[in-house]
Amino acid sequence: MNLISYEIKSSIKSSIIWTVAIIATFTFLMLGAFPTYSNAKQEIVSLLNNYPPQFLLAFGLNIEKLFSFEGFYNFSYGYIGLMGGIMAVALSISTFGREKMYKATDFLLTKPMSRELIFIRKLLACLAIIISVNIVYIVAGIAVRSVSGDVSYSIGEYILILSGFLFLQLVFLAIGIIIATLSKRIRSVAGTATAVGFTAFILSAISNIFEDKHIEYAAPLKYFEPIYIIDKGIYEPKLIAAAVIVIALCCIISFFIYCRSDVPAS
Repeated sequence: MNLISYEIKSSIKSSIIWTVAIIATFTFLMLGAFPTYSNAKQEIVSLLNNYPPQFLLAFGLNIEKLFSFEGFYNFSYGYIGLMGGIMAVALSISTFGREKMYKATDFLLTKPMSRELIFIRKLLACLAIIISVNIVYIVAGIAVRSVSGDVSYSIGEYILILSGFLFLQLVFLAIGIIIATLSKRIRSVAGTATAVGFTAFILSAISNIFEDKHIEYAAPLKYFEPIYIIDKGIYEPKLIAAAVIVIALCCIISFFIYCRSDVPAS
């Protein structure tokens, strides 16, 4: 338990900053930008029609759905999801790579605790933070919806749409864990996390442009995209399966590497 508390305390400040930034972005987009778009629908449509369709697809701009609350959330999700992904990768790399950064791996592993238990407790600490962030995110999302007055979907359906953010972060968390485990040396947590996030964003844009279902499997930001839930009322089964496989493989491979790798000299 001491290790779980330590890891949570070590990451709590940055997690709070990330949470505030994500909620602020979400609130600004849905209560600030969305009404502006809605009130200037004709002008916005005329403006967007001047851009190539591929440009609009790359940034998730669906003109048919852009002017509904959930449709605008789908557009905003690309950027909110990017922030959430970077946060999750940074959290996992920081948690699982902290000893490598400070060259203290040998010190940690001399404690009366097995490597398996260390890995599990670090993972539990990350999960506790991610779940806490998403509880705040869902509460904030419900509050924003109440202020906007939108009642297009039931509260249950809306929570399902918001919950995609949790599952998205779990995918990025797993990716960050395997990066931290495989890396011999971690130079910059922020730099690595940002690189992973923007790579995912680019893959998502490429998938949108070419409308290629195969590319979606390599684009984590597409796994729990709100537009499918808005249209079908469920998550896309194939992409859920892809997310589960990514999470399982990353965690299992990381677990065995973490428990069996040689300890680098300090």
